[in-house]
Amino acid sequence: MKLPVPIYFKNLRSRIYQIKHPTGRNFKKLLAVLLILFLFAYAAFRLLDRIFPLPLERLNYSTVILASDGTVLNAYLSKDEKWRIKINKADIPEGLVKAFLFKEDKYFFYHPGINLISVMRAFIQDIHAGKVVSGASTITMQLARMLEPEKRTFLNKFKEMFRALQLERKFSKEQILEMYFNLLPYGGNVEGIKAASMIFLHRQPINLSSAEIATLLIIPNNPNRYRLGIDNNIIEMERNRWLQRFKKAGLFSSIEISQALTEPLDARRAELPHIAPHLCNRLFAKFKNTPYIYTYIDFNTQRRTQQIIADYINKLKLWNINNAAAIVIRNRDHSVVAYAGSADFNDALHQGQVDGVNAIRSPGSALKPFMYAMAMDEGLVTPKTILYDVPCNFSGYKPQDYDRMYRGKVTVEDALLNSLNVPAVKMLNEMDLNSYLAMLEKGGCNSLKKQEKNLGLSLVLGGCGIRLYELAGLYTALACKGQYEPARFIKNEPSYKPIPLFSEDASFMISHILTEMMRYDVPVNLNDAVHFPKIAWKTGTS
Repeated sequence: MKLPVPIYFKNLRSRIYQIKHPTGRNFKKLLAVLLILFLFAYAAFRLLDRIFPLPLERLNYSTVILASDGTVLNAYLSKDEKWRIKINKADIPEGLVKAFLFKEDKYFFYHPGINLISVMRAFIQDIHAGKVVSGASTITMQLARMLEPEKRTFLNKFKEMFRALQLERKFSKEQILEMYFNLLPYGGNVEGIKAASMIFLHRQPINLSSAEIATLLIIPNNPNRYRLGIDNNIIEMERNRWLQRFKKAGLFSSIEISQALTEPLDARRAELPHIAPHLCNRLFAKFKNTPYIYTYIDFNTQRRTQQIIADYINKLKLWNINNAAAIVIRNRDHSVVAYAGSADFNDALHQGQVDGVNAIRSPGSALKPFMYAMAMDEGLVTPKTILYDVPCNFSGYKPQDYDRMYRGKVTVEDALLNSLNVPAVKMLNEMDLNSYLAMLEKGGCNSLKKQEKNLGLSLVLGGCGIRLYELAGLYTALACKGQYEPARFIKNEPSYKPIPLFSEDASFMISHILTEMMRYDVPVNLNDAVHFPKIAWKTGTS
């Protein structure tokens, strides 16, 4: 006997049939509902995205200053006092990416920031436990948590998901991975792969071995337990466990894994370099919050310059001379290849932290060559022109030579070679002081502008104050046929149009005179050596 089917079940069966076998009208309705829901969700997301923008404030980096060959000269903490050194895509080894994706997020390149399957699994586990025990966090969600650290709760987990969607909408997968590597915690104030690699493993990330990659892989999950340099034994055991997993998964070759398992972990915290500190401090003050500053400093020239100064000062300490500064400028492109602001930056007793290259000091007689070059261009003198080294009185100003003697008739060449004061002052008196001053300012001596009202004929003898790098810039003009360009401290600076200070002929004659000077710190016969270069030089005693 056939039992009657209740009307309710008949309708239910009919509805199920309609869902399984939708008519054209029902299918359109379904699509319309889904489209409306999608548009509503999208509009809500865009509204929330505007109201709650991504907190990207933590994406500020340490400033790293580099030599011309990429060697680190110095580094400075980020705005929030972290060692967070920016890693770029080119610095990330392929093995590092593979290892992190294998451990943290295998489907990183396939999901929109949230892995729904993992979320559902974690949700069930968390409901059973009554608390958050499984996060199901993708790399994007982890990045969201690092950008905005908060206590792990169900509500904050939804917040992480929202932030993850924001990140995926705004940045590419490669950019997200790069930010993730820059924010990973490694204990204390060290964050990011590059900072950890340089501070604890003492190498650039691109040079990391498989064992070192595995080491950096495990720390971020619990930086308080795995402290590099302190808990190396525990870290090494955990590292080897993950290396075995890599082997099983075929992530690295068996030979590579075997070598990594036997590699000792020699991690210890070390200070970052402090080379050319005066220059680096100066650049950091000017380009603060710039991740990388690229200089022209030649690493070997810098170390040699610093050593020469230190050795020279050791000899002069008997005369109570305890400090010195030097700048080396390459004439062909005006780049600064060495910069030593003092003999020893850490010598507080003798003001080692004062930057002698940037400090305003008297140049002494070092300005005389440019006055004579200007006089030659004006047709007033030649190297063989006779000048008079005799007592003079210029409205009460009575210049004297350094030895308080007078030589009578002297040539311009001899006056410059012997750095005689009286002929130089007489020559400037015949010229226009303001024109000479304008030429020096045109040649980069900007320090003179504030002193103009107080300057007179003693200017040519060093009766003023200028900076060493300004003076060095003037001397590059002698090597560049009278054309001046400002010294270049960093790469990618805008190019400058050369400024003519004096003629090529005047530059040649002055340079030739300065090569004839005898240096007392050079062996007498060295100038006759075949390969010894002709060096033009000038003293300036103040």
